[in-house]
Amino acid sequence: MNSVRIEPEEEEPEQVIELSLPEQDNEDYDELYQSVCNNNSTPNDDPLQYRHTDKVPTFALAKIGNKDGTPHEVCIDTGSAISLIDSSYLRRHFPSIKVQSASTIMLKGVGNNQTHGWIHADIHFINQNKGLTSVQGPFHVVTSLATKIIIGNDILAEEGVVINMKEGTCSFYSGKDIVSITSVGPKPTTFIQPSARLQKVFTIKPGFQARVPVSLSHEPITSCYMLDPLHVNEDIQVSRSVSTTRGTNHYAHVMNVGKNIIKLPAGIS
Repeated sequence: MNSVRIEPEEEEPEQVIELSLPEQDNEDYDELYQSVCNNNSTPNDDPLQYRHTDKVPTFALAKIGNKDGTPHEVCIDTGSAISLIDSSYLRRHFPSIKVQSASTIMLKGVGNNQTHGWIHADIHFINQNKGLTSVQGPFHVVTSLATKIIIGNDILAEEGVVINMKEGTCSFYSGKDIVSITSVGPKPTTFIQPSARLQKVFTIKPGFQARVPVSLSHEPITSCYMLDPLHVNEDIQVSRSVSTTRGTNHYAHVMNVGKNIIKLPAGIS
């Protein structure tokens, strides 16, 4: 490979930059490159990957035990055979409800977890008429449950619950009033892909390559990033550039594969 020089425009201070690339400063460059290449999708590249970002488990509001108590989020989970409640959450919010002893049940689907007794409680759902739709049922007590209260099929099937995800409602066989449910959380912040622009005017001779300094439009949200080149013309080839976000200087690698001198204006992206 030829030793490559970049010659700035005449109006710039005279300088000559050797472009024979030095040894990589980052010893883990190859590993860094692979990690970025394996995680470089964006919402525009793969809409299926990001269409779930505002989705959450299906929740309703209900008062547990006392009708005059505070409403709590309860998960309506048809994928759970039994209803569950987190032990710490139970002690903190419902200290008057006594835990009954029972044989341990090993759980699947919520990590390596098991039950530690059970409770029987009244469940008062807040319905769309601002009243209460009340049912009863057992909850198995579990340590370290991420979703603190889960109403499973042991209660849902018994009460003949009909769920309408499109309308965001559920109804109970024993009650006429409709209960609101939701499975949509806050919209995620729109992700804007950073872009890179040339900081200075550069002239590149035919058959030469340049490691040119660029400025980023804004700081990437990840600890490392990869600049994916855009096609400029047949005479200019730009390689992918990998670096860390914490770096103070950012570069792009450009090669003139044509037969004529190419002038790259400042600000080109």
